[in-house]
Amino acid sequence: MMRMPFGKYRGCYISSLPNDYLRWLLALRDLREPLARAIREEAASRCGGPDDTDESEDPFRSIIPEPEVLSLADRIIRTGYKRLASQMHPDTGGSHDGMILLNIANHFLRSQLRGLNQ
Repeated sequence: MMRMPFGKYRGCYISSLPNDYLRWLLALRDLREPLARAIREEAASRCGGPDDTDESEDPFRSIIPEPEVLSLADRIIRTGYKRLASQMHPDTGGSHDGMILLNIANHFLRSQLRGLNQ
């Protein structure tokens, strides 16, 4: 049993990490072995996959939502972006840098959603 060596869950067993944190760890490209392998194996075990997953394969990628869920996710992204843009835009008291970060986050979320749609 391996424990997390850093972060919010430092000292916790990898098997006890929440799914969202495990997904975040899977997205990190600079994790070193044996931690990277332990995280991939844990993610695969939660999805019912084999323990020896390919390094480039994301086990959560195989979970593809229904079209209705994808449409709703798109609406959530659009609505959240519009609301935050009205707060973060420089003309409404926000900052230029904040707006740039919001646009980057919006682009990232939309590209992730498009990736699920393919």
